[in-house]
Amino acid sequence: MKRFKISLGVLILLSVLNLFMACGWWKNSEPKPQVVEQLAQAQENPVVDRKSATDYVRQGLDYAAQGKYDLAIAEFTKAQQENPDAAEAYYNRGVAYIKQGRYSQAIVDFDQTLKLNPKDANAYNHRGVAYRGQGQVDRAVTDYDQAIRLNPRLATAYLNRGVAYVKNGQTAKAIADFDEALRLDPNYAKAYFNKGLACEQVGRRQEAITAYKSYLKYAPGQEAQYIEPVRQRLQELSK
Repeated sequence: MKRFKISLGVLILLSVLNLFMACGWWKNSEPKPQVVEQLAQAQENPVVDRKSATDYVRQGLDYAAQGKYDLAIAEFTKAQQENPDAAEAYYNRGVAYIKQGRYSQAIVDFDQTLKLNPKDANAYNHRGVAYRGQGQVDRAVTDYDQAIRLNPRLATAYLNRGVAYVKNGQTAKAIADFDEALRLDPNYAKAYFNKGLACEQVGRRQEAITAYKSYLKYAPGQEAQYIEPVRQRLQELSK
């Protein structure tokens, strides 16, 4: 009886298999030719996650923070290729070009930034820096003026305009701009430093001493090359 039950089970199984084959289910379960071709193409050309323009800009900023400006520029360029309307990519590449002293290329990028975003005060401010780097001080002042009109609280624009005024021999205007930058940011070391230089030029010795002391108080560690010369200058002014 036990052997008979096993044989009967096998017969039932064979009957079911024959039914499947008769209905063509085995055949239909095989991949169709076009499906096989699509699978082969997918294996040859796997889908790769594409980075967005924002991803490239973020990576570029990371490189820029490390002082790797060539790598940063490459990432900002990829962002522009991914999205030609990514104003932040042009702006940040322009800043990186300034760091390398490539002022003409920086100006082109800031021009494009302002074409995409005409109210970008930072772009005017940095384009002014690039113009000043080329010796075009009047054009720089015009850009700083526009940056301040768009954002009256942009302390760096007052600082940069003050530096331009010094170059133009307009020391009183320069000191006024440094004071405004310090009103907006009382810890602004560069503003104290430049105010000290300007005050020295016009004989305002005590104000220069005060400005230099404040500079030493707020100067960041990366400005170590300026700290010792300022200390020496203070000693001379205090005699």
